Amino acid sequence: MACGSVSRCFFDYSTSKVLVIQSKKVGALNRLGQALVIAYIVGYVCVLKKGYQDTDNVISSVTTKVKGLALTNTTNLGLRIWDEADYIVPPQVVHCSKKEKNPGPDTSCVSDQDCKRGFHDSRRNGVQTGRCVNFSESEKTCEVYAWCPVEKDRNPPRPAMLADAENFTVLIKNNIRFPKFNFSKRNILPYVNTTYLSQCVFNRTTDPDCPIFRLRDIVSEANEDFQTMAVQGGVMGVQIHWNCDLDLSKKWCVPQYAFRRLDDKDPDNVAPGYNFRFAKYYRNVDGQEIRTLIKGYGIRFDVMVYGKAGKFNIIPTLLNIGAGLALLGLVNVLCDCIALNCMQKRQFYREQKYTYVNEFETGLTSSAIKPVCVRSLSLSTNQNATETPPARADSTFKVTMVPGDGVGPELMMAVKEVFKGADVPVEFEEFHLSEVQNMASEEKLDQVLTSMKNNKVAIKGKIHTPMEYKGELASYEMRLRKLGDGLFLQSCAEVAELYPKIKYENIIIDNCCMQLVQNPYQFDVLVMPNLYGNIIDNLAAGLVGGAGVVPGESYSAEYAVFETGARHPFAQAVGRNIANPTAMLLSAANMLRHLNLEYHSNMVSEAVKKVRTLDLGGYSTTGDFVRAVVANLRHRPAC
Repeated sequence: MACGSVSRCFFDYSTSKVLVIQSKKVGALNRLGQALVIAYIVGYVCVLKKGYQDTDNVISSVTTKVKGLALTNTTNLGLRIWDEADYIVPPQVVHCSKKEKNPGPDTSCVSDQDCKRGFHDSRRNGVQTGRCVNFSESEKTCEVYAWCPVEKDRNPPRPAMLADAENFTVLIKNNIRFPKFNFSKRNILPYVNTTYLSQCVFNRTTDPDCPIFRLRDIVSEANEDFQTMAVQGGVMGVQIHWNCDLDLSKKWCVPQYAFRRLDDKDPDNVAPGYNFRFAKYYRNVDGQEIRTLIKGYGIRFDVMVYGKAGKFNIIPTLLNIGAGLALLGLVNVLCDCIALNCMQKRQFYREQKYTYVNEFETGLTSSAIKPVCVRSLSLSTNQNATETPPARADSTFKVTMVPGDGVGPELMMAVKEVFKGADVPVEFEEFHLSEVQNMASEEKLDQVLTSMKNNKVAIKGKIHTPMEYKGELASYEMRLRKLGDGLFLQSCAEVAELYPKIKYENIIIDNCCMQLVQNPYQFDVLVMPNLYGNIIDNLAAGLVGGAGVVPGESYSAEYAVFETGARHPFAQAVGRNIANPTAMLLSAANMLRHLNLEYHSNMVSEAVKKVRTLDLGGYSTTGDFVRAVVANLRHRPAC
């Protein structure tokens, strides 16, 4: 049993089944989801993100050139002019006096032993000579070899010394390349000539492509004040963005500039701003080297280049299309979840959605499981028997047989004889169930039900219910039938809404019978409760040739029962050899088709239609009919 379960799990195969649900709610949700996915693919992926393009990141180089003049007048330097040869660019300086390389005081000491020759501390001003000298009348310090006098920290002047630096300009030359597309360009655009470059200054409105920037404009673009920032210095970022669509003309690939302050300007921070030191060296008349130390508070400008280029490529296009189709599939999954779990008719949708075909146990490889109980009244389909018989089945199909009352046992005997002549691979489990003959015990019913549950297929004759008179007064109230049929009519109307292309009408049973006799061609499919079905069955059978010629079958979600179409046991014909077995044989042929025994089904139905009994104007008795059918079986044994 374990091996069988494993094999069934391993050999299960699922295939798609198309189920069209005519529901405004689910349909609207499905279309809305599809519209959102399509809008996302077209609007966001394709238009906004250009998902059809391959991309490459920028490689760049930047050089700068600063120009400008500043005039200062200080106590230490006096009147002085500053140009591009004098700065790197410090808009603010603390000027120290001239310094010489001489021994000078440093660390406090008591004797020479406290001073170590050659020792230096990175936080001190020079290298110790090993001597302890008087720094003042009350203090001694270690003598050091250093620039004297040593530097003394003091607050930078306000306003900034080089206040005019805000008018300085900087030329930023940026060369970029996208190697994947072999594309190069620079921010000095092709139409820019020497004349224009000597006159222009960047302005977002009038000169957005000019590569020359005024320092004041850079700082103000970042919502900062140049003079305030120049006192203690800071760091500014110049951002150059290259976002190029190379599917367009090269001229549309132009840089976009942005500016922002990069350091934290909180005045309470330790070591705020930006400063650096630089010195100027010369020799005095005695040949001694002297330097002028300058501590500059500057605004540092960092140029940062970002960029991405895109160009059409079939691979990302196909990938994004595939992703979009997958998203469309998710819409169907979402709608399935809602329809099968949240809708009022979810159980009905589930039954229609999933069909289970079990080849391992029942062999019903082509039988479609019906979702609801259905009873069919039909004539045998005219199909030509297969010329070549199928290979002999390894096993037979088991079918439950209930002969019933009246001529039922005679008809079942006819079925067994014809099946034997046609070599049909069916084995009958026969149960005689009859209330008339007192063969309807609980034990017998349990046996029949167990057999049907195991076999899934049954063939039966009519079981007569005996009339027992107890003397009660029968009453009839028309309104009760209207109330009783209300649920049936409501269910029909609800199902009809799911299939708007099928015309749906309702009609009273009396009028239906009259219309069926007068003009039967106006009807296609009739749906009715069981009580009315018995009436229509008998009437329809009479219209097409009598109770003995019309087969019938009943289906549920798991079982199929085959019987004659007319609901009458024909008890008056018992033992007279005149019962017409046509209906039962055609029902048996339909049963074979249900069992996927198409060859045997066609063989039996073709043989049946060639013979007539007395009730149809022929000369055959029941026995003659069966023998004639067996003789007309076109059976060729398999090689």
